Amino acid sequence: MLSTGPISSVLRCFHLFRNLSEHELKAVAATCKSGEFARGDYLFYQSEEILQVYFVISGRVRLFSTSEDGKEQTFLLADQGDMFPHLGFFRTDSYPHHAVALDDVHCLVIPVRTFEQLLLAHPAISFKIMQVLADKIIDLQQRLEDKTFYPVESQLVSLLLRLSETHAARLDAEWLRFSTTFPIASWPGCSARRERRSTARSRS
Repeated sequence: MLSTGPISSVLRCFHLFRNLSEHELKAVAATCKSGEFARGDYLFYQSEEILQVYFVISGRVRLFSTSEDGKEQTFLLADQGDMFPHLGFFRTDSYPHHAVALDDVHCLVIPVRTFEQLLLAHPAISFKIMQVLADKIIDLQQRLEDKTFYPVESQLVSLLLRLSETHAARLDAEWLRFSTTFPIASWPGCSARRERRSTARSRS
């Protein structure tokens, strides 16, 4: 559950800022503004210049790409505690995906240019964030390996293990309660039929 206190307390709930001191968090908080989006609103469109990075406080956002022939590919379903685009602070490029609100969304928004000035003034913040992003890249590499080399059942187990670290609370020695609201079938590469079949196999 995200904090509803001062912005610096809210920022501490995001993985990207986990290593920052209280002083550094307050410096980052000074660059933030609030963003409110209704269901169906686009936060940005694919190929637009990256101007802002988004941190979800509540609601869900779908990030997806559209091919030249009109086919859509979901890249990420962002829930509270997620941020995107991951490399938005460190590349002068365009958004690789569309972002559309699936619910009413409240998020913190940090303008890229403002954040660049902050990093110039506080290089230690840049170093700490790069450490976290390096961990993220390793995690994404592991997910790609899972998807490439392992069957769906193993991918499902790997996904649940990852979610248990970020979106679950322990009830007792054996049970966890997951806080994410996304049905497994809505995750990229899944379907309702595949979810039922894979879940049944995992239980056997």
